[in-house]
Amino acid sequence: MDRLKNQLIIIFALATVIAFSVSWIMLSNVLKRSIIQESTHEITTQTLSLGEFVKQNGLDSLEHDLDTWKGIIGGRITAIAPDGKVILDSEVDPSKLDNHADRPEIRQAFESGEGSALRYSRSINRDLLYVAHITTVDGGPLVIRVAYPLETLHVAFIQARHRLLAYVIIVLTLVILLAFWAVRRFFRPLEKIIDVACRISNGEEGHFPLMKNRELQKLSNALDTMSTSLRTAMEELHKDRNVLHRIVTSMPIGVILLDEALKVRYFNQVALALLQISFRVEEGVYVERILPYADMFSLIDKVKQGPESSIYLQIPEKDKKYLRIDAIPTGAGILMVVTDLSDERRLEEARRHFVIDASHELQTPLTTIRVTAEYLLDEIGEDPEKARYLKSIILQQERMTKLVDDLLLLSKMEFGPDPKKKEECELDLLVSALVDEASGTNYAENISFTSYFEEHALVSCRIEELTRAISNVIDNAVKYVREKFGNERGGKIDITLSRKEPFWILVVSDNGVGITEESAPKIFERFQRGDSHRARGEWGKGGYGLGLAIAKRIFEGHGGSIELLSGSGGATFEIQMPILKKEEKHESEE
Repeated sequence: MDRLKNQLIIIFALATVIAFSVSWIMLSNVLKRSIIQESTHEITTQTLSLGEFVKQNGLDSLEHDLDTWKGIIGGRITAIAPDGKVILDSEVDPSKLDNHADRPEIRQAFESGEGSALRYSRSINRDLLYVAHITTVDGGPLVIRVAYPLETLHVAFIQARHRLLAYVIIVLTLVILLAFWAVRRFFRPLEKIIDVACRISNGEEGHFPLMKNRELQKLSNALDTMSTSLRTAMEELHKDRNVLHRIVTSMPIGVILLDEALKVRYFNQVALALLQISFRVEEGVYVERILPYADMFSLIDKVKQGPESSIYLQIPEKDKKYLRIDAIPTGAGILMVVTDLSDERRLEEARRHFVIDASHELQTPLTTIRVTAEYLLDEIGEDPEKARYLKSIILQQERMTKLVDDLLLLSKMEFGPDPKKKEECELDLLVSALVDEASGTNYAENISFTSYFEEHALVSCRIEELTRAISNVIDNAVKYVREKFGNERGGKIDITLSRKEPFWILVVSDNGVGITEESAPKIFERFQRGDSHRARGEWGKGGYGLGLAIAKRIFEGHGGSIELLSGSGGATFEIQMPILKKEEKHESEE
């Protein structure tokens, strides 16, 4: 504040000094011209009096009393004839003087009666103010000239200018003192406001003072209100920060927060433990000096250039941890969340192994049941009651065997895609064959099939898997149309295959019992069916909700997808399969 006040005082003083200096220079010039004009007027009066004296008393009287007149006038007296010859001079012998016809004041006097000039005199080596006036002597014209030395005028000018300068200095001093006082008085309330603001910025309590000036009081009130709001906001922010810190600290997930320069802003203990970092991480350290796995750096680079992303990381040391790391851009850096999936992974693997083991164990007794039932069916002869029970046993054995096969297949797919090499396949021919097969069954005899297939729909696939996936979708349509219409006509299934870069789009649509809105989100999960009545119809071919789950994993394993487009009033499924490009075809052939 003192620096600002000094700057204002210096600027104000400098502006005042410049203004007074310019004024003083202008006044000095005016004063100089005024003195010269006044002196010229006075000398002109003296010259006129002298000319009148010469006119009345003659030039001899002037020459006789020349010293007296010189003393009265205080300057040089000269008489010049019409031809420019100097007749009389009070300072120099006239015979030694040059002809004065070319002198400006002489020419003016002969032309207009009087003249004046300010110049240097070579005869007496002095600056003089000349005033000339024409008169008559003995009937002829004669110029009387009086020359006044400028030294006398200069002394008068210096004295007047010094007095003016003294006045200017006094006024300037008073103005600067007044400015200094005004600045200090104006800034005194501002200093109080700044002092309170500094205390508040340091975390101390403070209230802005009352001001006499209305505008400053408005400023003080506004700052006081802003200070109260800021203090309240900071307290709330501090509370929220503490709560957030406690929440993040207590959560069983690792949290890493990076700024835009990829320096650490926050690194909780869970993240240290999960990533097996044994040293303390300081705030402001570059993240590349801390993270132990290269995949995490690739994730950071990816998120810097685009949307959020995640990776799975398996740490073989110690307990063989399995981590998922999600990275999210925050606008001011990157947030990384480390989740320990080790327990879930172990449980999932145990479940898969159990399913596989159970499936293998169930196959033997199921085979034995079927063989025994078929043997007994051959032995009972013509007993229809026993035959019905045995056929029911065989039917349920088939359903149980299919369920075991589906569970085994699903578990294998969850371990990863089948390592079998893909081969080229014309999707239109495959779908056409499956539609013919489905429409030729007894259950579909009253169902109307309509189809449109774009030809030469080449895809790269494992034909067995793709056949099973598409067959599951078509069989579902047949089942649930039959479930709605029974043996009556009216059931319809529409199947289309079209091209939409970069996929082939297969749409299977039916007007069966449909799928409820509550069931639609879970339709592709294991053991989920679209509705309770989409289970086992009168025709005994109901499933266990594994068909669409298997189909989804098969399509996704081929780079495609399956999606439910409508959930009531029938069902429509859209399947996408990548188009086999020419270059991809050549590569597979090679």
